[in-house]
Amino acid sequence: MSEESIMSTNDDATSAKRWAVDKGYWSDPFIRFFCSSMRKVHKPPIINRGYFTRVFTIWSMATRFSEKCEGNCNIVNIGAGFDTLYWRMKSKDVGFAQLVEVDLEIVVDRKKNIISKSKALTEQTGEDYTLIAADLRNDEDIENILTSVNDASLPTLIISECVLVYMKPEASHHLMERFCNGFPSSLWLDYEPINSTDSFGKMMISNLKRRGCELPGMQSSPTIHAHAQRFQDAGYKFVSAMDMNGAYALVPDDEKKRLNMVEFMDEFEEWNLINRHYCVATACNDERGYKLDDAEELKQGAEVEQDATKEVVEPKPEKTINPNSLASLIF
Repeated sequence: MSEESIMSTNDDATSAKRWAVDKGYWSDPFIRFFCSSMRKVHKPPIINRGYFTRVFTIWSMATRFSEKCEGNCNIVNIGAGFDTLYWRMKSKDVGFAQLVEVDLEIVVDRKKNIISKSKALTEQTGEDYTLIAADLRNDEDIENILTSVNDASLPTLIISECVLVYMKPEASHHLMERFCNGFPSSLWLDYEPINSTDSFGKMMISNLKRRGCELPGMQSSPTIHAHAQRFQDAGYKFVSAMDMNGAYALVPDDEKKRLNMVEFMDEFEEWNLINRHYCVATACNDERGYKLDDAEELKQGAEVEQDATKEVVEPKPEKTINPNSLASLIF
């Protein structure tokens, strides 16, 4: 991907989140520093709810992980882009020893510049925050990530959102192996697109290619099972994966009612279809016996996994779905 494509995907995701936050889907007082109100782009309810499910899932896991470890843990966010998790956790007094964000140099330089110009961000940014540039396909850069963590023996939550899909299978496998060995007690939370072989998945890939985005990692893990298997192949002991319909099923009912008050949505066929083209996986490696695999989300995820692997049912022919609806959630 070109530098322009990289920044475009980052800016698209940030703009979509800013729109959803302003609509009231979730609270993020820091997103405005990374995307002005003039740059946000209108998104339909189906996309806003998709981003909500993604953000809710990651926030729930991060806060539960912190609680389980009593704040004595690391968080490593690879491909972090303009994510605001660090400041949101700090503002809510969710503890951690260190949070490391990783992205390509062009993204990191822009993020550093934004942080340095914002008093609100700099005042809340401490020594427990590390922002480094790295190419995840480069072994030396992977080593720099590992050494940037002050105490890798602590329980470590690794977060990746649509990162592995941009890597060739051999490169992502090497990254997972290095992290599995480098963080002996870790939990990896990963969000990726799946089901690229049906007509809707093919449409998504074609649409992204037109925007200069290649997805070399998608063909090697087209299903939930294949996606989970590659974590096991890299050495992780406990792996659970489900599509985003399964993830949304874990959202509390009162929160779903609140979403309906925020913005009405009636495209349920399209919603279910889109959710079946994305999955979230958790992979655990717990050499030091912190019992990380006892996390409630993992238990629930394992229960949902069976239902989430059902055959994809495409919408009726008269239903028309904009390919951008599917593609925009990949960033």
